[in-house]
Amino acid sequence: MPKLKPKLYSSISSAAAALGVSEAILKQSKRMGCDAFLASGRVDGTLLLKFISEHEKELTTGGVALRDQKVSEEVRKLRIRNDRDEGKLISVDLVKQCVARVLSRVDQILEQKLANEYPSAVAGLDVPQARIYGKRLGDQVRVEFNRLKGEWK
Repeated sequence: MPKLKPKLYSSISSAAAALGVSEAILKQSKRMGCDAFLASGRVDGTLLLKFISEHEKELTTGGVALRDQKVSEEVRKLRIRNDRDEGKLISVDLVKQCVARVLSRVDQILEQKLANEYPSAVAGLDVPQARIYGKRLGDQVRVEFNRLKGEWK
């Protein structure tokens, strides 16, 4: 069987017009991973027609898929509204405010301990004693971070 020379089209629009196929089908074919769409933006008509014939059932159900997509979007919005009504949602602004409060306290602790107290506190200590001092500092920071858990109840 002789190999067909590929017919290249400069765009999806020109391929759709020349082949008598809707642009929606071509775009859906591209989303499905059809190899006919080249990196240069051109469309290989031979590969495209082969793909369309092999995937005819999936491509012709585009209207149903859109309807299903609309229904699932409506269900998603209803779930969000129900969650909001039941108090299960937290606003992004509230989260930002809580995190900012905790991080400002952590920043104050780190500044006080590392810049002011730590150098003089560990100056005469051996390594194990300096580690103990560092662990106390870590514990203070962890206490502040654990306060985030108490922010949302």
